[in-house]
Formats: sequence, structure tokens, C-alpha cells
Amino acid sequence: MNNPGLVKENQRHPQEIARIILSTQEKERFEVGKELHDNVCQMLATVKLYLDTGLKDDTHLREFVCLGKDLLVKSMEELHSISRSLAPPSLGHVSLRQSLEELVHSIRIAQKDIHLYIEGLDEGAIHPELRLSLYRIVQEQLNNIMKYAEASRIDVFVHQQVDRLSIRVKDNGVGFDSTQRRTGIGITNMISRVNVFGGKIQIDTAPGKGCVLSAHFCL
Repeated sequence: MNNPGLVKENQRHPQEIARIILSTQEKERFEVGKELHDNVCQMLATVKLYLDTGLKDDTHLREFVCLGKDLLVKSMEELHSISRSLAPPSLGHVSLRQSLEELVHSIRIAQKDIHLYIEGLDEGAIHPELRLSLYRIVQEQLNNIMKYAEASRIDVFVHQQVDRLSIRVKDNGVGFDSTQRRTGIGITNMISRVNVFGGKIQIDTAPGKGCVLSAHFCL
């Protein structure tokens, strides 16, 4: 005899199941990010306070204390960056525009020529989960570019019309052979996020020709 609960579960729409999975993943990532911020960073801040106290004592340990302080500051900045990556501002009350601006700014600090273009964005017309997925797609592609593309210029476009929204991330890096099957988790995640919302994704690239990732959604 069939289990009614199992039959009902199997009848769920694939997009609904994928949406639930993504939602669960985001909650887990948020909790990890919160833990990093509230626990690890606070402990490091206490260590920094101890080092600050040591700086007041004019002894031979001064140079060591200064080096320790600098290292701890860098560690705190790195942990902060990780926590923001796991729990981005788009999960809270900060807008998608500001979230993307901060993401682009963090890459620009690394002396990358990156530009953000936003046109017609009406965040009130975009479902919160879609806003988060848009952020994640851009974040993932920028991460791919930083790791592999060797690009000297990056352009990020967000364009919204009445019932359509598109994002495009373009770089002038080394590109890759699009005919070769790519199974990296980054690309897989981006494709999954687009599919959840019934969108379309396209990657135009070739060796030595850079890469353009485009995603389009109906609102």
C-alpha cells in the first residue's frame, strides 16, 4: 500500500522543492555568518583590547604588540568579509542596490577595474527570495572571475523593465571553451537559482575572449 504522505511529496512541483532547498541553505549560511560575527569576532576584539593595553607599557614588547595588533586587525577584517559573504546585507533591511554596491566596492579595493550599472530597478516588485538569488548569482560569478579569469575589467549590469529583469556580468579575461562540459559547483548553483524562478541563463565565452554571463527573469 502506498504511503499517502510520500505520494503527496512526490507530486510537489520541482521548482517548489528546489525553492525549499535553497531557502534551507540560506538559513544555514546565515546562522554560520552570525556565529562568526557574534562569537569569533568578539573574541578577537578582546585579544585586540589586551594588545592595546600592552601598547601603553613602554617596554621591549612594544614591537611585538604592534605586530600582533596588525595581524589581529587583518584577521578581524577577513572574518568580517566571510560573515558578510555568508549572511549578506540583502537578507536584512539593506537594499539589493546597496548590497551590490558594497560587493563591487569590496572588489574595487583589491585594485580591480569593476563597474556597476543599475537601470530601472524597482525592488518592491521583486520577491525577496529572488533579490537574494540575484545577489548570490552576481557574487558567485564575481568569485569565479577573481579566481580564474585574470580579467583587467569587470562590468555588472542590472536592468529592470515593467515585468522583466536581467543581470549581466561581463569580463575581459581569459575565457574558456564553452563546448566543454563544466560541472563546477559555482556554475551549478547559479543555474539552479535561475531555474527556481523560471528564468533563463546564458554564458557566452571562448578562450581569450572573456566571458558574459546573462540571466533573465519574468516578474
